[in-house]
Amino acid sequence: MSIGATQYSNGDDPEDIISRVDKALYKSKNSGKDQMNSEMAPNGH
Repeated sequence: MSIGATQYSNGDDPEDIISRVDKALYKSKNSGKDQMNSEMAPNGH
């Protein structure tokens, strides 16, 4: 199972969240099976 995760940051709109979680998901898929990755907001929150 490949999982991507992110956290809501003040000022995020839905596209920001989807973009980060999508990036994390593809990082997991490209790293091999059974991976979970997260992508933080640019401001570190």
